[in-house]
Amino acid sequence: MPDATQSALAVATVPASTTTATTTSGADVTATGVDANGPSVPQHHAEDASTPAASAPALLQEPSTSAVIVLEDVDAEGCPTCLDDVVFVAPSTIPNAGRGLFAARALPSWTPIGFYFGVPMNEDEFDTLKDGVGLASHYSIMYRRTVLDATDDDGQPWTDPNALVNGGMYCPFHFMNEDVGRGNVAFIEGSDVNQVICMTTHPVREGEELFAYYGSEVDRHWASELARRGSLEVAVSSLKEHDATGTESTLTLNVDMLRQADAPLGSPTSGPASAAVSSSFASTVPAVETVAGDAAEVSTQMANAQESMFHCGAT
Repeated sequence: MPDATQSALAVATVPASTTTATTTSGADVTATGVDANGPSVPQHHAEDASTPAASAPALLQEPSTSAVIVLEDVDAEGCPTCLDDVVFVAPSTIPNAGRGLFAARALPSWTPIGFYFGVPMNEDEFDTLKDGVGLASHYSIMYRRTVLDATDDDGQPWTDPNALVNGGMYCPFHFMNEDVGRGNVAFIEGSDVNQVICMTTHPVREGEELFAYYGSEVDRHWASELARRGSLEVAVSSLKEHDATGTESTLTLNVDMLRQADAPLGSPTSGPASAAVSSSFASTVPAVETVAGDAAEVSTQMANAQESMFHCGAT
């Protein structure tokens, strides 16, 4: 009885003609299963006249003449050698946002520029240990069901007191602010567990500020300040013009209710914070209507103010 190896060879053997070719060195090379027109076709495929002729086997092809690139021969002048050659920290272009992160060089689209570091914990752990502690919510992001906390026990960003660049922070990407209309950086899931890559989504000019979307779960501590000094002040000024009876105290009380509603910029209008804002506006409009001559116009202005509050970061 033939062994398994002989049986396998017998099954794999296909009758074919034999062609002798001459290599560039002058030696004769015998290629089994190759005829003058290329590899032979099994008998059960011979009827298929539409089958194109196969190319010459690799053994008979000319060797590749493509150049081999040696790393030492590559001109690396101008290539970044450290993170400081890619980004730097400076006052943000967003009012009341403190410092921000800027591109130190022109960055093409979809360029990985660094990692967003943080201590991974689940939401319950974060709520128990860090919620409301310092700036923990400001510097943390959601990664699937995991919170990456980028702060120390006091809720302050991890810093190196001996570092002189990028504010002494271990991770300068913690300085990235959020701007819905100018977002140019996305958080991409890395190949390792809890690895978050910061990657550009648009071409970024040298000196341009980098913005990312942190998600509605993160409360940017300056967002309420922007709303307080921005769109709500416009609403107050507009409504005072219609306060014909002089009962400004009622209007002020209702506007203060709006200021207490903590709605993150760009958040959807279905969240708890947005519901609080909507409730505040709902209570404000009737109160103003009782003291204003043109109720319809006041309601329109309040609706416009509400829309501005949710989108004031997008312009």
